[in-house]
Amino acid sequence: MVVPVLIVGGGPVGLALAIDLGLRGIECLLVEQGDGEIFHPRANTVNSRSMEFCRRWGVAEQVRNAGAPPDFPLDILYVTGLQGFEVARIERPTYGGAKPLPTTPERSQRCNQIFFDPILRDRAESLDGITLRYQCRFETFTETNDYVQATVRDLSTDRTETIDAQYLVSCCGGQSTVPEALGVQWEGTPALSNHLNVFLRIPELWNYHDKGKAAFYFFVDADGGNQSLIELDGDSLWRLGLEIADDTDPRAVDVDALVRKWVGPDVPYEIVSALPWTCRSIVADCWRKGRVFLAGDAVHQHSPQGG
Repeated sequence: MVVPVLIVGGGPVGLALAIDLGLRGIECLLVEQGDGEIFHPRANTVNSRSMEFCRRWGVAEQVRNAGAPPDFPLDILYVTGLQGFEVARIERPTYGGAKPLPTTPERSQRCNQIFFDPILRDRAESLDGITLRYQCRFETFTETNDYVQATVRDLSTDRTETIDAQYLVSCCGGQSTVPEALGVQWEGTPALSNHLNVFLRIPELWNYHDKGKAAFYFFVDADGGNQSLIELDGDSLWRLGLEIADDTDPRAVDVDALVRKWVGPDVPYEIVSALPWTCRSIVADCWRKGRVFLAGDAVHQHSPQGG
């Protein structure tokens, strides 16, 4: 198989690249080892510049309508617990009540990846010249002056296939093997802190405390640390962020005890999933070698807190 561009990774970076190439009439093949389903919430905000791209791709309105309704409060609260004391509050206008910005037609939008990725996937699938292949794992590549030859494996059949591409773009995240194969060096701090994100389902949580609706609740106590609860859909979906000690096995964390501590001992909840991750501050020393490009977390990994 011969393609102009082979994209490795079907997350937001890979899908965004596929859309942009498709709109320019450039054929591409995207391979993703997963099945395309998003089971755990990760990135939560689409910034203004990304929203400008969404506007050009024709999906900005869909992004605005995903997640919480436009009148949902975006306040930030610092509390000792949802059933404890309020320490501080930062009031912010809702998306529906915010004034237009003089610098851009699109302001940042809270739209979690569980909603954002399917929007991008649908748009990519609507364009001619874009092929998305899920459950297809990228394995190795070699490069010549004229093309990149990659080997991929169909995980449903266990068959391998060779693909020749004019360019290869690695968009497969921080676990990508492409930077190492290229001899890329990383600069920065490889581990700042360790965290456990817990995906919770708690319908109408605000009925169980007196703090009111808010987008962010940051929990503070004498132990310090970085613990937070973030709304995802303005109804029942939440993400609990827990900072854990460097020597703590995430599997040993008593998530139920921490949910009861921060959310409340009598609040009914469901743990949908939990995902450990490491906060890093690193960047690759190059973003391209020959016909191979790096993009997204394959080339830079920074804290999501303003990063």
